[in-house]
Amino acid sequence: MNIKIFFIFLFLIFYFVILISIVSFRAEQPTMDKKTFEEKVNESGILEDLPEDQTILLSFYHVEAGELKIDDSLILSKDDVHKKTPSENSDISIMIPSSSMNTTDFCSMLRDSKENNQLYFSTNLSTQELMWKFRKFGKYLYCIT
Repeated sequence: MNIKIFFIFLFLIFYFVILISIVSFRAEQPTMDKKTFEEKVNESGILEDLPEDQTILLSFYHVEAGELKIDDSLILSKDDVHKKTPSENSDISIMIPSSSMNTTDFCSMLRDSKENNQLYFSTNLSTQELMWKFRKFGKYLYCIT
């Protein structure tokens, strides 16, 4: 009987160690380092090619209990990268997983997200408007193909 109690006790300790490691792993969502992100975007040259009057909403998400949870949202404009305020809107929205922040460059971030079917894109522009306003972006197609 003492051996049964010992093994039950051992099993419970093992179970709680596993449970604690799972909970702490889920709590360790990657934090966005704005400076590093700006460097990645600036190195890519994408900001320079944005039209003057256009912005892109870039949101980082994780999935929790089957639901998408937004971790952070940024506005990319020709001049800078800044946190989205509630009143700001954009004609283009891109959503990528927060875990992609660990990649080495902005293009890899997009490519990896697309390859894993985790890249979401939406726009309220027509196809013609999108192609005309963002015609300089043709050189970045390799990022998502």
